[in-house]
Amino acid sequence: MHDAIRKRKFNNLRALAPEHAPLLARYLDRRPEKFDVFVPVPSHPQRLRSRGFNQAELLASELSKIIESSMDSRLVIRVVNSPSQLQANSRDECWDNGQGDFKSVVSAKSLRILLVDDLETRDATMSACATALKDSGASSVVGIAVARTP
Repeated sequence: MHDAIRKRKFNNLRALAPEHAPLLARYLDRRPEKFDVFVPVPSHPQRLRSRGFNQAELLASELSKIIESSMDSRLVIRVVNSPSQLQANSRDECWDNGQGDFKSVVSAKSLRILLVDDLETRDATMSACATALKDSGASSVVGIAVARTP
């Protein structure tokens, strides 16, 4: 799973999002939480231009179709182009890289948010993104990813 996600990210393979979204949908179906909106972890504009797509946004879009929920990629943006967490040598380095990378630009007041990413490295990205959404008024933020690095 980890290798498939890396290939999608770094080899311009977009076709895996429709395969991974049903896995997340089945998992969410067994959980009691309900969400108002799905929010993909954003890519920095420079990385988005380089890669051509945001893998988390593709996944969140597919997931929102399956669960029949809304997706909003405008609630939070990445303002710092930090190095990939996959390149970090330690958990501390990941946390240092990710803090302050995100900013909520639209009010998330009272929203129950499902934060969607493809690969969770060491929780730093999800945590920083969730903090920005909570600072913008979200009532809850729960993160989900297809896989986690070993």
